[in-house]
Amino acid sequence: MKCKKIFCCIALFLVWAILGVATLWAAAALYFDVRISWLQLPLALIYGLGILAVWIFVRRPWKMVVTAAGFGLVLAWWFSLQPSNNRDWLPNVAVLPYADITGSQVAIYNIRNCDYRTESDYTPHWETRTVRLSQLMGIDLAVDGPGTSDLAPLVMAVVGCLAVGLLVLFGTVAFTSYGLFWWWFALLQWTVGAGWLKAPPASAVATVLLFWGVLTFFLWIVSFRLSKAVFSVFLLLGITFLLLAGGDFGLGTGMVGGYFGLLTGVDAMVVAFIEVLNATANRVVIPLGAPILKS
Repeated sequence: MKCKKIFCCIALFLVWAILGVATLWAAAALYFDVRISWLQLPLALIYGLGILAVWIFVRRPWKMVVTAAGFGLVLAWWFSLQPSNNRDWLPNVAVLPYADITGSQVAIYNIRNCDYRTESDYTPHWETRTVRLSQLMGIDLAVDGPGTSDLAPLVMAVVGCLAVGLLVLFGTVAFTSYGLFWWWFALLQWTVGAGWLKAPPASAVATVLLFWGVLTFFLWIVSFRLSKAVFSVFLLLGITFLLLAGGDFGLGTGMVGGYFGLLTGVDAMVVAFIEVLNATANRVVIPLGAPILKS
């Protein structure tokens, strides 16, 4: 009965977490995609405060129903939006290319060839090029957007949820936290690369990395009661976050942080392999090292 109650609490927490994320998305959609600029902030605030009032004053289960219905209405409106090139685009994506075809000759106008000094510091430049179709030997197609690499955060989050079912608190916190971190980072890179958002200043990213380094430091302290192998993973990961944060703060430690990140990944893969090997063999084939602090 106690276990059933725990699972019910966990399920309720996950439902509210999903509804919370849906509410944040809906408010962001209103803020960024409402066509009338002066209405963006008021509508987002009204929606967010309205849902908050529902959570406070409306009884269950109607607060869940109203929250889901509000999200559904915003989602339906968002899908009804029609694409248009008449937007306030970033300078490097503001000009639309087009082509004129004359026989086998194709003139392509407004080909982007910007002079990039950094990701956010560049000089827009556009070119016109002419090609003959009869002389083409092949075509390369490059696609930039979410791909299979974005499955990694999902896998980590799912593993964290499985750890909930096993009542493994450390695994729940670690896997769900880092899974959501990588989701945030991938979403940031995607939206900035697509021109939807302006690139944040390096100091802002450094602050986020610093706080994640602090969280990893706390988890590293907890890992003193776990195997030395797990202890080493969180030690390297914490150092990685701090070095990457220092690099974005202008301390010149970014490249070293990258190497520590590679070392952390190798260490984590080796530890995972040993844990699976030991569990499959039902015995200690390769020891992971006794905890530094024993219960």
